[in-house]
Amino acid sequence: MTTYRVAEPQAQWLTEQVAAGAAASEEAYLARLIDADREHAAKLAAFNAAIDEGFASGFVEMSIDEVFAGIRARHRDAAA
Repeated sequence: MTTYRVAEPQAQWLTEQVAAGAAASEEAYLARLIDADREHAAKLAAFNAAIDEGFASGFVEMSIDEVFAGIRARHRDAAA
């Protein structure tokens, strides 16, 4: 097992969270934070990839009404 040092305010927070029942132990609390950070990073990467894909697809020369009409038509066709 690896040991890490944290500043006193963070150590106190960690102790308080465990005492409040947020996790069974300090290690479990930190593991949960790491898992949440990994999940957040994955979601952020997927979001950024979607943004990049959108920019790469180019721009639409239709009005917003035409865009929504096309979406409604595709939805009707898919439901039929």
